Amino acid sequence: LATSRRKWGEAKFNERVGEVHKNLRNIERLDMEDESDKTWADSAAVAQLIDTGDLSFEDVNWSEVFGNEETNITKYSMIDLYGDRTADLSYTGRDNLQAYLQMANTQRFWAINDVTSKFYSGREVRMKPWMKFALPAHFEIGKFWKKWWNLEEKMPTAERAQIIDHAVETNRLDNKAEKDMLNKHTGWGPLPGNFWLVIPYINVRNIRSMMEMAGVVSKDVGKAMPLIFLILFWGILKGMFSQSQSQLAGK
Repeated sequence: LATSRRKWGEAKFNERVGEVHKNLRNIERLDMEDESDKTWADSAAVAQLIDTGDLSFEDVNWSEVFGNEETNITKYSMIDLYGDRTADLSYTGRDNLQAYLQMANTQRFWAINDVTSKFYSGREVRMKPWMKFALPAHFEIGKFWKKWWNLEEKMPTAERAQIIDHAVETNRLDNKAEKDMLNKHTGWGPLPGNFWLVIPYINVRNIRSMMEMAGVVSKDVGKAMPLIFLILFWGILKGMFSQSQSQLAGK
C-alpha cells in the first residue's frame, strides 16, 4: 500500500479509496469519524481495488520495495501476516463459525466472538467494527429460528435488546452505536426528557416485548386446554358422585 501511495500520490490514493467507500454495501453502519471504523472501511476498499485490478502487483518494482525502509517486507511482517491468516482460517472453520451456523443461538455467537479466545483478532479495534455487521446478521438469522431449526419461537425483541446491551458492557460494541442499534432492531425505547414519568414503560420496544410474551403464554395455555378441561370434567364427576352418596345416605 505504501508503494501504491508513492506511485499514485497520497491525494490520488485517498481519492480512489474514498470512491470505493461509496459503493461498499452497508457502509452506513460504520462511523467514518471513528478511526477503527474508517480503518475497517479502508481495508475493505483496498481489497476491492486489488480484486478489480486497480491495485496490481504486476508492475511493482520489488527492488525498490525491499530497498526502502518504509515498504520493506520484514521477517516480522511475514510472521505477523501468517498469524493473522491462520487466525482467520480458524475463525471461519468447523469449530467456530461453521459450528455456530449449525445452531445459530446466542450462546454460540458470544463464544466465537470473544477476543480472548476464538475471535480472529485479540484487539478490540477489530471487534467493534465487526459487531456492527455481525449483530444485525445474528438478528436476521434469529428471525428464522423457528423455520430452520424447528425451535418454538424466533428470537424475541427482549433478547435482541439484551444482546446489544451485553455487547456494549463487554466492550465488543462502541457505546455510541448502542442507541441507534437498539432503535433499529428492537423499536423505540424510552422517550427523551421526562415524558416517561407520565406514561411509564409505554414505548415501542416494551409493547413489542409484551405482545411477544403474551403470544407465547397464550400458546402454552392453548396446549394445556385439553388437560384443563379433563381436570374440570373430573371435578364435576367427582362432585356429582359425592352428592349422590350424600343423597343416598339421607344427608
